[in-house]
Amino acid sequence: MKKKTGIIDEPINDESFDLLDINLHTDSIINFIKETETPMTIGIQGEWGSGKTSLIQSIKSELNKDKVFRQIWINSWEYSLLTNPEESLIKIINRIIQELLQSDKKISQHAKISEVTKKIFEGALRVGAGVVGGSNAASAAQTLFDDSGQNISALRLQLNNLVEKIQNKNSNNYKKIIIYIDDLDRIEPKNAVILLELLKNIFNVRHCIFILAIDYQVVVKGLEHKFGKPTIDNEWEFRAFFDKIIQLPFMMPMSQYNIAKYVNKLLIDIGFTDDGGLDDNAIKEIILTTIGGNPRSIKRLVNSISLIEIFSRKRNSLVASDGTSSTTETPDIQKKFLLFALLCLQIAYPHIYELLNQSPDFTKWDDKFAFFITQKSEESKLEYPEFHTQFQHAQETEGFNEDWEKALYRICYIRTRLRNNSQNISRFLNYIKNDVLKDQSERIGERIRDALSQTSVTNVTRVKQRKRN
Repeated sequence: MKKKTGIIDEPINDESFDLLDINLHTDSIINFIKETETPMTIGIQGEWGSGKTSLIQSIKSELNKDKVFRQIWINSWEYSLLTNPEESLIKIINRIIQELLQSDKKISQHAKISEVTKKIFEGALRVGAGVVGGSNAASAAQTLFDDSGQNISALRLQLNNLVEKIQNKNSNNYKKIIIYIDDLDRIEPKNAVILLELLKNIFNVRHCIFILAIDYQVVVKGLEHKFGKPTIDNEWEFRAFFDKIIQLPFMMPMSQYNIAKYVNKLLIDIGFTDDGGLDDNAIKEIILTTIGGNPRSIKRLVNSISLIEIFSRKRNSLVASDGTSSTTETPDIQKKFLLFALLCLQIAYPHIYELLNQSPDFTKWDDKFAFFITQKSEESKLEYPEFHTQFQHAQETEGFNEDWEKALYRICYIRTRLRNNSQNISRFLNYIKNDVLKDQSERIGERIRDALSQTSVTNVTRVKQRKRN
């Protein structure tokens, strides 16, 4: 099998998506779509890169096997470029109508459209085709929403009538129309929320199922101008908005992804490991304490490894051509896994990665090293009034009872993200110490330094070398 050089940042194909072992969830959603009454709106929720698009593409692919579903795919982000939400809505509805008209050419020839709806439809055609722009496009969009929403009601009625015509014609076998609206979380949050509010006007069309790929946190962000920052007191207002639009929420089951299986497949594809791959439990431990199970982050990781592999092959080739001793021997599995782990750290916690470059043997970190990094700012009662209490509690746990762990806690404390993930960082470093390099306690610094020399080429920021007194 030909090795891959890199993994493109595209939705996961059916084969790779199956490797995540969430087929049970996918099949359940498909069965729900087949059996549910309409209209229905389903929200596929998850953070950016969690696999929402891959999931709905998998659903679409499976339903394509059954010819009783008319499926329409809308990339909302593409329709929102250089337009306001109202114009985006016009473009989206126009695309839906055009797709439906293609189901039966005779319908488009004989459909009777009221004058009001025809005017709106023609405006939609102009905007959707990009014939008008700027102020003219804005004017066409405004027409749609004049008269206290009467026009949008007329357009919804026209869409509903068109769907009914399709459903009632003997020449059509469609039982349901499924409309996928993807990439809402790529739109500026405030505009995404406005677009959702506008779209909900067409979500109640009979025979239609709308499937939205959306990040709930984007909705929350987009509503802050209306409700303020989320608090315990107002959190229900955010959820109530969401619930008005979504009838069936589905959260991407990232915690249930078979990460090891997926990662090993990618590592084998790029030739980093043989068919046996790396240890599944080890991969899972490292991934979950660093980059998490986000497929997009994993692809970035694998691409970094792929580039490093190319550098390694080129370097070995040059050494061999010079007639000097060759270093082409295959690195042992420990070296490979350490390289893998440090790249995960580089992506997830670049500040800790930088500190390893300054002092690779983290087991020798102490208060002196920590104070050099923090300048004792964590000791400020004014800036961090709860530090001493929290530090005392931390020292009573296994993660922060050794001297180097205490130093780590101080270093993490002055950075909010590191402080919130300090337990995972400690767990990660302890895994390197106790499992990856368990038989080389005297060489931890040396082994890490060797691996760091390879990983530096994929670092986003230049490693800073600080002088210590």
